[in-house]
Amino acid sequence: MLLRFYQQGVDSRLNKIMDFMQMKKTVSLILFGVISLASSKVMALDCVGAGNVVLDSVVLDRMVYLANASNGDIIWRSDVFTRNITCSSGITENVYIYAYPFMGAETLPQNVEMGLIFDGVDLGTMSTGSSLNSRRKDTGWRVTSGNDLVKNGVTFQTYLKKTGDISTAGVTSITLFQLDGVGGLNTMPSAKNYKFNISGWNNVGTINCNPTVTNSTFSFTALTDQAFAGSATNQANHPTISVACSGDSSSLNMTQSISGRLNLAGAGSSFSTNKTGLTLNIFYEGTELIPNNDIIVTIPITAGNGNKTFQFDVKPKLSTLQLNNPSWLFSTTDEAITSSIPFSFTPTLVNLN
Repeated sequence: MLLRFYQQGVDSRLNKIMDFMQMKKTVSLILFGVISLASSKVMALDCVGAGNVVLDSVVLDRMVYLANASNGDIIWRSDVFTRNITCSSGITENVYIYAYPFMGAETLPQNVEMGLIFDGVDLGTMSTGSSLNSRRKDTGWRVTSGNDLVKNGVTFQTYLKKTGDISTAGVTSITLFQLDGVGGLNTMPSAKNYKFNISGWNNVGTINCNPTVTNSTFSFTALTDQAFAGSATNQANHPTISVACSGDSSSLNMTQSISGRLNLAGAGSSFSTNKTGLTLNIFYEGTELIPNNDIIVTIPITAGNGNKTFQFDVKPKLSTLQLNNPSWLFSTTDEAITSSIPFSFTPTLVNLN
């Protein structure tokens, strides 16, 4: 009887000790959780816009793209947005752009890739992969612990690159990116991480535009010594590009111009003529045109139609000048110098009023 009473007393004391230890462990865990939470708040990266703006939203008034654009073409560019942004952190770290922070809750356009030009740097198209790191781009900004990083006049612009038959069905609002630290997305309710959102995706229209190129042949004269020295210059008002567009009246009336790729076909680094040994260097608005290399040009449009005649500076150049070589130069027959250059124009982008 005495032994049983003694054993019960020991068990009671052991239970009390165990209860105390468990309570101490619970308190320690709670305390550790509080310390961890407080520590994460201190270390978290904050980035805010002017007036402590965290969610910056813009609405598309209208978006029109070319239905007959080719895959790989940039079919739309947003306005250029300018913002003042201030970042701070409890540690020294870089600021990253995380694409589509709410990807699981937002519908994205189908068969297009969205790109971002951030502070003048084209970051390319943004990944929609499930990996957070695959959707991360380094801004190049570095925040030092305890010091504000102030970036005034930051610019960004988004664009769409076609990859197939586009659909914006169900697309209403897209949070394009969030500025955050190396540790990933801060999803705390108290997080101060700048996000840029675009809505109004229901205001989308399409048009088809077909170009016609005329007057691709031109004639000119040049003094022999100037042609040999490469100093002769002529102006040629060729070609003329006409564009006819069709679509809904609202989209056509809002279309101010069509941008696209102008290509001059040729071989080598210059353009040929009807004369042996005489080639042409061609310049447009001060930039030399290289055969088969595209340049981007813009055709003004009114009520769905437009045209533009391009003025080129042409510099003929003789590769060889010897006695009786080239033979045509020493001929008594006066023959015109001509060049016929195949031009092509491919519309890619609609510019609105």
